[in-house]
Amino acid sequence: RERVLSAELWDRQVADLLQPEEQIFSKVRSSYKSHLNWCRNNLTMEYRAGAGLDEAKASEVFQIIQRCHRKVIESRGDNMTATSFLMAIEMCRRNQGEVAIARSNDGDACAIAVTTDSDDAAYYALGGQLQLGNRNPGNFIIYDSIVRAKRRGMRRFHPNTLSPAPVQRELAKVAVRPKWQASNFFYKRGFSDDLEIAYVYRILPTTLTAFGPR
Repeated sequence: RERVLSAELWDRQVADLLQPEEQIFSKVRSSYKSHLNWCRNNLTMEYRAGAGLDEAKASEVFQIIQRCHRKVIESRGDNMTATSFLMAIEMCRRNQGEVAIARSNDGDACAIAVTTDSDDAAYYALGGQLQLGNRNPGNFIIYDSIVRAKRRGMRRFHPNTLSPAPVQRELAKVAVRPKWQASNFFYKRGFSDDLEIAYVYRILPTTLTAFGPR
């Protein structure tokens, strides 16, 4: 059986952590900056890694993520698997990343981010947020994770995974990225205007004839 080879360009946002913090901030989407400044002055931050992530704290982290994702889970289900959670927590326990929790004045968690480090890059692995009136602490928790990664000596920060184009053509089919997914990718692109490109080759299980796919 012959198959069709699909060659695609995928991309993801990357924050260059070798830049000064002022320059990193300057590349954040303008509409986010008032949220960052407000949260910096009104939220209390808690950071956990290494021995500070015992079973009780890991359980609390899980519960906070679930609470911050309540509306998402109700609308489209829970896409955080036990494996993805435990792998990220284990890396943080090995001091290959950290958990950041933002709390409002009443002490309740309103945002959380789990960041993992690999070689010289940091990755936003898991997280969520709860809106505080018209303020979005999710903007702040991701930006704070970028700055924290820089201070740990990382050289790059990825707020999102590699992703294909919003519209893909597979032989006679056209696939359009779901609206929620497109919104998420647009949101994450607000933390840097730099892109990392990857060439992705996929083998499509389609038999060919002399005149094309059958």
